[in-house]
Amino acid sequence: MRPISEKRKLIEEQERLHLVKRSFRRRFHTENIPWLKRIMRFLIRLIFAQTLGEKNAEDLKLEKVEFSFPDLPAGFDNVRILLITDLHLDNMKGTQERIMKIVKNVDFDYCILGGDYSNRWQKDKSIHISLRKITKELLKKSRVFGVLGNHDKYQIAEVLEQAGVEMLINDGIFLERNADKIYLAGIDDCCEYYALSDIEWANEKAGDNSFKIMLSHAPNKYVEAETAGYSLYLTGHTHGGQICLPFGLAVITGTTVPRSMVKGKWNYHAMQGYTSRGIGTTAIKARYFCPPEITMKTLRKNTIN
Repeated sequence: MRPISEKRKLIEEQERLHLVKRSFRRRFHTENIPWLKRIMRFLIRLIFAQTLGEKNAEDLKLEKVEFSFPDLPAGFDNVRILLITDLHLDNMKGTQERIMKIVKNVDFDYCILGGDYSNRWQKDKSIHISLRKITKELLKKSRVFGVLGNHDKYQIAEVLEQAGVEMLINDGIFLERNADKIYLAGIDDCCEYYALSDIEWANEKAGDNSFKIMLSHAPNKYVEAETAGYSLYLTGHTHGGQICLPFGLAVITGTTVPRSMVKGKWNYHAMQGYTSRGIGTTAIKARYFCPPEITMKTLRKNTIN
């Protein structure tokens, strides 16, 4: 794992206010409007929807998705990758148990942790204990890789690394199966709080002929990843909107990417992507028309005639 950068150390020490650099029409970012969440919580209680929202947020399911690539190395045909992201373990009771229940009953070849392990950046030992228990169960079945999110301090990376997770902080690693290789890279938080992602640094070991997968907490760096030759971009952060209208239309996305990238499968030129709805919640402990998920991704090699 790369050592903590001086910029991250400074931000963590100062805990300075979240700054968002945007065009005028996007400067009203939800992270900068704490009263908006208070209003939304009040409205949910006003219409007596809190209990339903909490029940929805606890209904964690395994989502299965397939991706097909003509250039996928044959050794990785049918490989299964489990994506677990946006746990926010300190927000909802029973999150650890719900994760463990799914993990114990599914098989996979690799596991990826996508960041935002807790919500308040606190040095809560119970969060560390929960992460160790989850990681221990995951490691029984596969190697586990992880990145940091916008709610994570470097200390969480240290806890996960000590538990056996291979943390990718602007770094990459080759995975090998049957003499074939693919490159898995992970970047540091690319959201506006830390803004520490460095795809060039993460890509430096990849070489020119690698099939490459990018792991990022947020989808923000999709353009740079595609330009760098990545075939698959796995991400979370958005919670799929978390509070959505019928048919899954997000009220607030929490990101500047196109709405087609807020949740589920998407494409950008030659690169495919997936944005997970995640497991946990924000300070608003409710979900509507946007259930939480752990995602099983199966990679297939297709043949073009």
